[in-house]
Amino acid sequence: MTVREALCLHMKRYVKMTPQDAVKLLYQSEFGGGHMIRDREGARLFLLRELEKTPRSGTVPTVEALGPDAARINLASLPDGLSPDTLFSVFLGSTELFSGSEERFAQKLMLPRELIEENIAPFSLGEYDAYVGRYLREGGGAVHHSPAYAAAYRPAYRVVHSSFASALPVFAAVDSLLVRGERGFAVLIDGRCGAGKTTLAERLASVYGCGTVHLDDYYLPFRMRSDQLGFIDADRLAHELSAAGGSFVSRAYDPHTDKFTHERNVERSPFFVVEGSYSFGTVSNIGLSCKLSVFMTVESGERLRRLSERSPDSVDAFINRWIPAEEEYFARSRAESSADIVVET
Repeated sequence: MTVREALCLHMKRYVKMTPQDAVKLLYQSEFGGGHMIRDREGARLFLLRELEKTPRSGTVPTVEALGPDAARINLASLPDGLSPDTLFSVFLGSTELFSGSEERFAQKLMLPRELIEENIAPFSLGEYDAYVGRYLREGGGAVHHSPAYAAAYRPAYRVVHSSFASALPVFAAVDSLLVRGERGFAVLIDGRCGAGKTTLAERLASVYGCGTVHLDDYYLPFRMRSDQLGFIDADRLAHELSAAGGSFVSRAYDPHTDKFTHERNVERSPFFVVEGSYSFGTVSNIGLSCKLSVFMTVESGERLRRLSERSPDSVDAFINRWIPAEEEYFARSRAESSADIVVET
């Protein structure tokens, strides 16, 4: 969702929005919510107090996009099982992902004018220009919601990066397992190329400190490939994961150079992640049990856009070989329908 689309949606949903609230949304879409964390412990306690006084609601959306990179997480409708400490860690981790540009923000300030001309904005051009002029003269920066907006909607939320927002059900499921005393379990992340499997693994690691196994590190040498699922070296994966003790060594192999490039020590506690295409099928074949399986998906047009940006020289190979092979595997294994959680990014 673009920032313009998000602003349009908010204007239609919150008809008491004023120019001040529109500027606040645009500021959050560019800079996130890091301005709230001058004192880390104070920010955590403030969140706990706000959670205590915010009643649960079945009508408030949990996630409201602010654009492609940012979203508001409404405290009134958090997923069951999500702990306050995890929510704070998600908020804290998100602040590091917003670089923010005054130039881009200045461009975004033009968007409400377009929506005013289209009779979508709940305020006039004169009201908006007057507010923005005053806002800029006073130095800009973060602002509060307007009294009218606050009284009508009682907003209580945190701004997080979109890659965290889409994965909230995963964090809630992990928290539920940890509360039950589960430790050392595996979380599997499978799904379509370009959907964000590695990113989700990184987000889990940033919040919980968990170790990660990347299936891309387990490709077979070209000379050994035949009909193995995804050309994954399941025997080596099984051997490394079965090492005794509280951790194991995961080695990264590059089939193009036919060499191991590096290794990492993966702690089993509190849990560890296995991520990558064909992970469901591969892990099932080696007999590893898991407590949580996540399938990542993305709309086909957005997937191609991401792949073109990430690997421009390999787009044809993705379209003609790898995507069809993945889809055949998904259909055969019922990976999407059998997953505990499906995350669309």
